[in-house]
Amino acid sequence: MMRGLPVLLVCVACQRPPETPDGLDQSLRYLFGAFYGSDEEVSAGLSGLVDWYEDEGRGLLGESASLDNIGSFALEPLRQEDVDAYAPRPDGDPATATGVIAVAELPCAWKRAERLLIRPDQDVVFTDFDFYERSYTTSRAAYDGARQEGEYVGIDAPFDLDALQATPEVLLLTENRTSGTEMGVTIPFDLHMHARHGRFSVADEEAQAGLYVTWMPERAEAEGGANTMEQSYTFEVDLEWKGQTLWVYASWAEVQTSVFASDSTILMTAAANTAQDTARRMADICTGDIVLD
Repeated sequence: MMRGLPVLLVCVACQRPPETPDGLDQSLRYLFGAFYGSDEEVSAGLSGLVDWYEDEGRGLLGESASLDNIGSFALEPLRQEDVDAYAPRPDGDPATATGVIAVAELPCAWKRAERLLIRPDQDVVFTDFDFYERSYTTSRAAYDGARQEGEYVGIDAPFDLDALQATPEVLLLTENRTSGTEMGVTIPFDLHMHARHGRFSVADEEAQAGLYVTWMPERAEAEGGANTMEQSYTFEVDLEWKGQTLWVYASWAEVQTSVFASDSTILMTAAANTAQDTARRMADICTGDIVLD
């Protein structure tokens, strides 16, 4: 029996690395599902995302969505298996949430971009929120310290979903209360936001990156109940890439209003332009054209 052990160890050590997903939708769904996975899994997803960006994604830089080109900003729906790890979550079918994408090249260091995205006052960073309250479930100091030192705990196997608080240097867990107004409709809602950072092998280059997932733990409705947000998911990446910070923002939401269906092109266009406005604001903060308090 002992003579077979070295062979077994060799086989385990030589397991194939995860296959790089192909294209934007596959890469985003892969990353959404692998957020709590190993560094190797995250590296594969980021590599697929960068491949898409270099091939196609640059064409979205600085563009605005319209009824004529909204297809360029549209994402395929999430699947049930993509969101199973996120709890608690809305009861709705994620396939009914409409997705849009935004991208930007930020002229500031990756570390600064991450500091912006984990601040508690997100309504100051991004003015499309009516208000924003964030509490940190894990140590923000531990998370900040890892980024400042550039030293991260390596994640060789998927996280234990029952012990996510055990590695605060790598995972930042937050709970949030906010409100947004679109087309005159204001809906307050709760969000969970989890952030993860580290050093990853992206398209054969080592790079620091931050990943951010948000989801609503329950549906929300405006006063009177005629307008509701049934579910919402976002996935963000900020990545050191070729001397800049590549920022990718994906959002899937199911909103029911008394006027528009959730998948109407008008709502999709508004959502895509909100995301693009966010990208432009991030860039303006980086250049100093917008100065935050």
